[in-house]
Amino acid sequence: MKKFTIVLFMAAFTAVFAQEKKYEIAVVGFYNLENLFDTESSMQTINVDKLKAGEVDYVKAEDYSSDVYYGAAWNSLYENVSISKSKTNYFDLPNVPIKALRFYKPKKLDYEYRNETSISKREFKEIVAKDPKWLSKKEFREFIKDKESVDIGTNIVVARVNDYENTPTGQRQYTQELYEDKLNKLASVINQLGADYSKDGVVLMGLAEIENSKVLGDLIATSELKKKGYKILQYDCMYSRGVDVALLYQEKYFDVVKSHTLQIEIYNDKNKTDQYYTRDILWVEGKLLGETVHLFVNHWPSRSGGEAKSSKNRELGAAACKKVIDELMAKDPNTQIILMGDFNDDPNNNSLKEVVGAAKDVAEVKKGGMFNPLFKDYKKGYGSLAYRGSWNLFDQILISSSFVDTKSATWKIQDAEVVYNQDWITRFGGYEGGPNRSFGGNNYQGGYSDHLPSVVYLKRLALEDKDNDGIADKDDACPDVAGLEAFKGCPDTDGDGIDDSKDDCPEVKGELANKGCPWLDSDGDGVLDKDDKCPQTKGLASNAGCPEVKTEVKKAIQAVFENLVFDTGKSTIKNSSDDELITLAKILMENPELLLSISGHTDNMGDDSMNMDLSKDRAYAVKDRLTSLDVEATRMEVFYFGETQPVASNDTPEGQQANRRVVFEVHAK
Repeated sequence: MKKFTIVLFMAAFTAVFAQEKKYEIAVVGFYNLENLFDTESSMQTINVDKLKAGEVDYVKAEDYSSDVYYGAAWNSLYENVSISKSKTNYFDLPNVPIKALRFYKPKKLDYEYRNETSISKREFKEIVAKDPKWLSKKEFREFIKDKESVDIGTNIVVARVNDYENTPTGQRQYTQELYEDKLNKLASVINQLGADYSKDGVVLMGLAEIENSKVLGDLIATSELKKKGYKILQYDCMYSRGVDVALLYQEKYFDVVKSHTLQIEIYNDKNKTDQYYTRDILWVEGKLLGETVHLFVNHWPSRSGGEAKSSKNRELGAAACKKVIDELMAKDPNTQIILMGDFNDDPNNNSLKEVVGAAKDVAEVKKGGMFNPLFKDYKKGYGSLAYRGSWNLFDQILISSSFVDTKSATWKIQDAEVVYNQDWITRFGGYEGGPNRSFGGNNYQGGYSDHLPSVVYLKRLALEDKDNDGIADKDDACPDVAGLEAFKGCPDTDGDGIDDSKDDCPEVKGELANKGCPWLDSDGDGVLDKDDKCPQTKGLASNAGCPEVKTEVKKAIQAVFENLVFDTGKSTIKNSSDDELITLAKILMENPELLLSISGHTDNMGDDSMNMDLSKDRAYAVKDRLTSLDVEATRMEVFYFGETQPVASNDTPEGQQANRRVVFEVHAK
């Protein structure tokens, strides 16, 4: 096997790059990590009440066989264990009451207790024969349906995954040191993918054979990947091996809109009552630099039992993807779709070639169809995994027609490759050039993975951005002037959080409530004009920005008020009060900063309407007299209230007299 890099369409794009246009780059990759497990045996606790309520739809246990039975939660040696009538697999149930039974699937079945006291197959059969309380999944649900509780409480503890081998005490003696070594090696691969094409490397990375979100968190926390800022999308599936698919993505390139899992429905019987659970398909819809893209991350059923016999299961995986793809394409044939994964099939197998309908070259791609950019190179003998010198290309990335149609969507394929590096992730010695794997049987070999990663390089012509603010003109509300994304490309010159188009003072920081302008303090008294009752005259904050009226002035005005008398029922000021008004006028002339409020009032004698008119006339009579004494009319404000605001009882002559009044209030400008 020679070193290779698969390059597609280079001639077609050379002329484009020669034009020195600006392009945006995105690298998309897929990598099967070869059983990235943590070092702890995983367990699952099923709550019976939730099971009865339908919130938990399965009791998970190791299941490679076709006829699995579930133990009904009785307190005995074996009744919380799932086993097959014919074949058995490895189980680890440390929380089962009494003694935890575990058993293996070698040619010769071996049963042992947790205390390593062995019992024979015959002895085990005898135990079961004495009290054969084994129930099918359906029977188990029926058994607990009407029960308030079971003998051992409300929890049934069963093995979640078959991962005991990947523990320090398991067959592989998988220590924390080995785990960290594998993490760092995988991280070094991912970090280098696409590095020559884009400074940010892979922005969308599909993964297979990962145990859970914990191992992904540990992976992206390595020194190699921490700087990438990857985020994780992963769901636990029902597959008994406990390995899932996942997506790593860089947020500055990709915004997740929504994500789902698709289940590949495989049954062990014709009546479709006994379902076999395999790895789910991860479906992610997101925005790749603003353009909607749908990604499907897959790990289809293996070839266990032979390629031909197992082919139908992978075709079911292909059909699950194709169904959604067809629905998306029916809405928009230009939908951008990336179908990636370890398909356990080569490009020419029925699942990909016929069910998905992936075209083998650009000329055959139909509108709304899928294209396999690695098909031609597969025919040259290139692959992503090898067994005894024979290569398969299971790890592929397929793309929809819009990625190759120059007249449709913006993202285009530039290049594609299976990453193969003699000095990096491939081995020397026997079957030289094959993937440098982590394990050979139960022996840690210190490699990377038994698969090679696949990568697709995408590009698009950078959208026109006349003002170079990073916001394409089509999305820029101010395309001719550099601005901010928060304001759809419009500027905020003064940085006050109000874009210039809505800012009455674009070069001075202001307040939104004041249309982007700062609040003024015209008189410089420290009280803003908006709160200052005397904005043109320095005053006191305690007096709402107005100067304090002198006590002697207040007393003089009070004397005028007390001696102001009108003719009964008239607005005529008695001559005896004229001296008081002359005094008031003198005070106002000597204090030009003062303003005068004049309020007219009456008693309740007579008609309400007439009283209101009388209070008005009396207030204006005072104003007119003061105006005749050279007090500016603009310094006086008139109010009238009739009989509505009495200060005394109208039942006495004294009270009536008190209510017949004109009130003066003085304040500074």
